[in-house]
Amino acid sequence: MRLGLQAGQALARWVNEARGDLRLVRQVRLAATEWDQKGGVEEFLWPDKRLDAAYDMIGRLEPELDETERRFLGLTPNDDLLAEVEDLATRHHRRAYIGDRLAKNCDTRPGVGLREDSLPDIVWCNVPGATVRLEGIAETFHTGPFRISKYPITWAQFSSFLRADDGFENRRWLSGLAKHVEQPAGARKEIDNHPATCVSWYDSMTFCRWLTFRFGYEVRLPTEWEWQLAATGGDPGRKYPWGFEWDPRRANTNENELRRTIACIRSRLRSSERWT
Repeated sequence: MRLGLQAGQALARWVNEARGDLRLVRQVRLAATEWDQKGGVEEFLWPDKRLDAAYDMIGRLEPELDETERRFLGLTPNDDLLAEVEDLATRHHRRAYIGDRLAKNCDTRPGVGLREDSLPDIVWCNVPGATVRLEGIAETFHTGPFRISKYPITWAQFSSFLRADDGFENRRWLSGLAKHVEQPAGARKEIDNHPATCVSWYDSMTFCRWLTFRFGYEVRLPTEWEWQLAATGGDPGRKYPWGFEWDPRRANTNENELRRTIACIRSRLRSSERWT
């Protein structure tokens, strides 16, 4: 009887704490049913900001959801988060949630973290050479084949430079550069698998010099024309990596109203066939 009473009290505490989540589960079920009855049209889907709360609830409560409810929330049938994040149908807010969840579990994807020797694990993509014309400039620029990192440098990778004994504090990496007294942007703690943002040109240069020394081959910032060529998937005839028409699903921009960085994630683009 005593054990039963204690179990009942524990259950009551859990129900009280999870009351909001349980209410949200009911709302999901009702909304999913209505969406399905209306033929699964987009106008009956929840907005991204409301889905954020649902994704957080799922992470805490792990409720049993049927196929209709999962499709309503945009979840994959097999809980494969990486497959879900590569799917163009996945909404930006869901991508952000998945990226943060990967970060909490120590994101081990190649290209976003560190190698066993604590150096940045960078996946390189081959970009074929071509002649590039920059907008508003009559001159053309020819570049030979080069490689560019698959993902932007992440906070985990840039932070390894700040922590290394021969890293940021080693003045040799500043040789020939103008005096620089600013604090490195990476001094702020950010999410490890997010892009390293607000890093100055000086810090970028010293980071590249450090990588060149540690890797044994030259690592540098791309030129403007190299960056443009890479941004078109290695085909100067394209405007974007995936083609000529803008597709808001393929980029984290103001249109999605997320207003923050997310984990370094590259959706499957047609240009990936050109990169190895």
